[in-house]
Amino acid sequence: MRPAAEAAGVPAAPNRRRERPSPGLQATGAAVALLFAAPLAYLVVRNLRDPVFWGVVTSRAALVPLLKSVLLAGAVAGGATVIGTAAAWFVARTDVPARRLWRVLLPLPLVIPSFIGAFVLLAAFAPGGLLEVALRPLGLQPGSLRGFWGSFTVLTLFTYPYVYLLAQARFRQLPPSLEESARLLGRGPLGTFFTVVVPQARSAILAGSLLVFLYTVSDFGVVQLLRYNTLTRSIYATRLFDRPASLALSLLLALLALGVVALERAVAGRRTVRSPRGTRPLEMRLGGWRPAAFAFLGGLVTLSLIVPVGVLAWWAVRGAARGAPR
Repeated sequence: MRPAAEAAGVPAAPNRRRERPSPGLQATGAAVALLFAAPLAYLVVRNLRDPVFWGVVTSRAALVPLLKSVLLAGAVAGGATVIGTAAAWFVARTDVPARRLWRVLLPLPLVIPSFIGAFVLLAAFAPGGLLEVALRPLGLQPGSLRGFWGSFTVLTLFTYPYVYLLAQARFRQLPPSLEESARLLGRGPLGTFFTVVVPQARSAILAGSLLVFLYTVSDFGVVQLLRYNTLTRSIYATRLFDRPASLALSLLLALLALGVVALERAVAGRRTVRSPRGTRPLEMRLGGWRPAAFAFLGGLVTLSLIVPVGVLAWWAVRGAARGAPR
């Protein structure tokens, strides 16, 4: 016999019991976990055997780079979250022109190493660089963009796709009924975005922000080129003449990453509503804001993709024109 609820036309509650993965999949997962845990275990064992560990991690030489690492990673994660979420919303939920083109171009900065972006920035601001050539007719001279702001600019431009990709996928899954209900209750487009859309996409946005934070904390090329003293720079500087300090700083960096992951798992929401299959997401008409949205996406792609590729191409053409050295 059919259940009473089904006979009355009420759909039965879905079976929430989770199937256990196969033994082979569990063994594979355990092997991968052990593989990634091995470096951390090595650092723990080496530092426990060395009595200088606590002295190193509580010294100014460790705390200052730690603070700078957290400051830079937090700023980059915040900037990438704002830029990536805005770009994802424009592409997935609005009528901004050339949406198909933006879907192709916006993730591409991920294929460019961030230290290449640092090289481009240095080349642009260096004496005789592209920025100086462009400003020379105006009688202006570019300043030096190094340290925190240079690192923040480069890393934000090359890591926002981590947030963009996850947020866009989540925005496309949201059922339009949620936003339609909010609009019927008197909420404007901006209020609906912050009270309905963002909370439903919070887990995806936080996951992207976590990736950006971890990428920034582990970055070495950008901060080395732009002279911003983070933990990775300190580890590299002490690797030869003070190996115990280098190992202690490495463990400190690993503990920072683990702490951020645990915090993200604690605050990320998991209760989200998915759109039924075949349902198209609600599209917002930008009206007079379409040129501004187009300019925002165009400027983002220009700075994070076209300019680095153009500079590299210019260098290649100039090098080919001068000929190979003999």
